[in-house]
Amino acid sequence: MAERLVDGPSEPEVPVETAEDLYENAPCGYMSTLPGGLIVRANRTFFLWTGYQSDQVVGRRRFSDLLPPSGRIYYETHYAPLLLMQGSVREIALEVICTDQSRLPVLINATLARDAQGQPQLIRITVFNATARRKYEQELLRERRRAEQATQEKARFIAMVSHEIRSPLSAIVAVRQMLEKTDLSPRQDQLVRMLKSSSESLLGLVNNVLDFGRFEGGHEVLELHRFDLQALVSASFETMRARAELKGIALEQTITGEVPQCVVGDALKIHQVLTNLLSNALKFTERGVVRLSVHCEPTGAESVAITFSVSDTGIGIASDRLNSIFEEYAQGAEVRSRYGGTGLGLAISSGLVKLHGGELCVQSELGRGSTFRFTLHLKLQDLSAEGGS
Repeated sequence: MAERLVDGPSEPEVPVETAEDLYENAPCGYMSTLPGGLIVRANRTFFLWTGYQSDQVVGRRRFSDLLPPSGRIYYETHYAPLLLMQGSVREIALEVICTDQSRLPVLINATLARDAQGQPQLIRITVFNATARRKYEQELLRERRRAEQATQEKARFIAMVSHEIRSPLSAIVAVRQMLEKTDLSPRQDQLVRMLKSSSESLLGLVNNVLDFGRFEGGHEVLELHRFDLQALVSASFETMRARAELKGIALEQTITGEVPQCVVGDALKIHQVLTNLLSNALKFTERGVVRLSVHCEPTGAESVAITFSVSDTGIGIASDRLNSIFEEYAQGAEVRSRYGGTGLGLAISSGLVKLHGGELCVQSELGRGSTFRFTLHLKLQDLSAEGGS
């Protein structure tokens, strides 16, 4: 028995668009010009955007005639030579003057067609309306300016408050130092030691906040002078000796290579980095050793590369946190609750090293300690000072 074919529902008739319709009503402007720039064709979309009629433009104006003076200069000096040399240009930002004298921001893509002999024949231009993009970029710029202003205001506020805190705090430290010189009972001596620990911790916190505020406000700069490098390293080391002895941790110093007596740099900032790193190492080490190492390599007759490293046998850092350790407030909640601190010290140290053109790096293994290392390229002579003498 023969099967009977049942006709299904008829498909809707699809309207046929010609290539001309697609060209004229495309969502972007199309234009063709002669090599000299004379417009020989443009689509309806371009005319709708600009308000021109075809007979006002086609065969009458060059493409550069539709540009403001600055656009014409760019057209003649960059756009046209680049198109001739490359055969195409992409994402050229220009403005087209409309019939009402308003300016339409556009992005231009153009291709140069050549004849069989390789001579320029026709330029095909695609015009994208960049009005929405321009508004978006302007809004981004406004938001960036607001953010920068807010950051500067925050930095000024932090600096003001920190200075106000540091004044009475300095007085507390001075009174504590005076008390230490008097005859104290065992109980009073214990209270003074507690006061010393708390006041030094608070003073360090205030100084870190001030330093961080200067970094955020973009006010931190290097003050380069010739200084005694060996004395600076020894001073940084000796600053931490009493603290290491109190915790029962060995504190070692190693200097290798021909470390020069004097170099040019910002001694205060280098000292701050070293004491920050040593302080951190002592904080997170319960037993074992903290070691400060300095190595020198000559890089020429006038400069040296000094590598500083601070290693410890402390708690170490988990591998998944190594990439963020130098970000502000990166200290974990568990570490903060046990050891204290704000997490600003490493961020500040990293910033100070970068000011000198170096980079603070870390190698660490959880439970087996950490090593922080940075290399500074320092001049041996202060040429600016010599020139002025």
